[in-house]
Amino acid sequence: MELKQIINMYGKEMIYRRYSNLVENPKEYKKITKYQMVLDIYKIYNDNPQTIIDVCSFEELALLNRVLNKEIKNMLFLKKWQDEESSLLNLLKDKFLLSYDPISEFKSVPKEIKSSIKEALKNIDEDAIKKRDELNYLIIGLIRAYHNFTLDDFYLYFSEHHNMSYVDFKNYLNETPYFKPYIYINNDEEPTVYISVEYFDFADDIFSNYNENSPLFNYRYKKNELISIGKNKINLEDPHIKRLVLFLKENLEYSFQFEALLDNFIIQAGVSQSNGLPMFIEALFNYINFNEDSADMILEMIMKAYNNMPNWTNNGVPSYHAMEQMIKKKGDNSSPIVNENNKIGRNDPCHCGSGKKYKKCCLNEKHLIKEQAILSYEDSLLFYKLFVLLCDFTNKKYNIVKEAKKPEDFYHKNGNVIADYALQIREKMWEDKNIIQEFLDSTSLTEEETEIVKSWEKRITGDFVIYKYEKGLAHIMNDNNIYAVAGISNPISENIPAHQLPALSNTTLLPFKNKIIYDIFLATFNISMGAGMVKMQDEIYDKLKDNIITKL
Repeated sequence: MELKQIINMYGKEMIYRRYSNLVENPKEYKKITKYQMVLDIYKIYNDNPQTIIDVCSFEELALLNRVLNKEIKNMLFLKKWQDEESSLLNLLKDKFLLSYDPISEFKSVPKEIKSSIKEALKNIDEDAIKKRDELNYLIIGLIRAYHNFTLDDFYLYFSEHHNMSYVDFKNYLNETPYFKPYIYINNDEEPTVYISVEYFDFADDIFSNYNENSPLFNYRYKKNELISIGKNKINLEDPHIKRLVLFLKENLEYSFQFEALLDNFIIQAGVSQSNGLPMFIEALFNYINFNEDSADMILEMIMKAYNNMPNWTNNGVPSYHAMEQMIKKKGDNSSPIVNENNKIGRNDPCHCGSGKKYKKCCLNEKHLIKEQAILSYEDSLLFYKLFVLLCDFTNKKYNIVKEAKKPEDFYHKNGNVIADYALQIREKMWEDKNIIQEFLDSTSLTEEETEIVKSWEKRITGDFVIYKYEKGLAHIMNDNNIYAVAGISNPISENIPAHQLPALSNTTLLPFKNKIIYDIFLATFNISMGAGMVKMQDEIYDKLKDNIITKL
């Protein structure tokens, strides 16, 4: 089949997508023909056959070799599509524009790149490519699971599973051609944002359904789960999800039905659209035969899989795990949960009451750090390190939490502090007037760290009123003073929005460098203030507002 005939089998948008991913300085869509794009693509493959290795996984290369030797028939409309080759063939079609002869039923490689593909396949190092694939699947799995990252967050999550320097990671993302169909780098944002290409069209839906409680969720995918998501689009390490996938493969007749339903299911679980899941279920039941008894079983299976899928509106946390943590939080009056019915979009007024858009205020970390409303990332890590070391020292002295034998035991596997342990220890810790000096005498710290912990002798523990937010800082007051208090990793307004103020609170205020923070617990009481009490707080604030304390 001639090249021009093959090109006519493909749409211009698909070819341009591949062309713009490979060519260094692609021409504008309207200024280049399909034929010229294909010539440019094939020139890259022919000039450097290693590119063929770089843009394919090992499984794709193995299948490409079979296509080259005419061992692959077109199984799109046959039951045998379940041998997993269908989705790989679709990827190879996009990358190499395979031709299809309806008479012989064989897929084939265009003659213009056949020799280069043969040359590339001669030089395969199977072990090296499989090792590379595992790294690539991990990275793609991360972007598919969480949808978008700043580079710093992307590296933070990645470095939990793989040892690579920050600079090497950034270069690897930017220079590896395999990632182009999966990761879009938005340099217009500040900071640069890495976004899942596959789900980019749903960004507005994700932001409009964003769950404000998501910063509170403690959850990380395991490495093998991320690799599965990167390789299969979906987490086959989860038994509920795997069960649904096997059910679809066993009961759907054609590969295109499976691919369409799988993509739809992933998107609906990620975006959390109210009508999305019913539409998926309706489409599924149009494809399969079922009776009343099996319908209940199928619905239960779908819901279990759905609730364990990555949910991008929860920052990737599956709905089941998010709900589990929200229920636990709602049962603990020490930390209120933002009302889900009052979700804030990026362009809505910020929950801190500043009057600015959320994206320009409490969603903007650089703005918050500049206004000293939260600690920098490095300072927050330093605070948690010192706080946990002090908790561990106190625990050893009083034997409060028997499960915690060393500082590492105070952290979840995802790196977050186990709040319950610290909560049990802190009261005894702050009651002990000698604990700081005893800790410093027995612990080796840097001069800066020693100075920070020593400053905690000036702590203030008691009942307060969280009155208002100003420039991201919480104005927290007692009868004598107003303190401008910063958040640690997030602004305090993330947990206690402005519409809930004034709120009665109990906490310990701590100095940290040139700021006032709190000891990770800002307990609020479920007591509504009447008009008289609110008026009294207004009067106290007016009396003290000219002398707001910013340092202890």
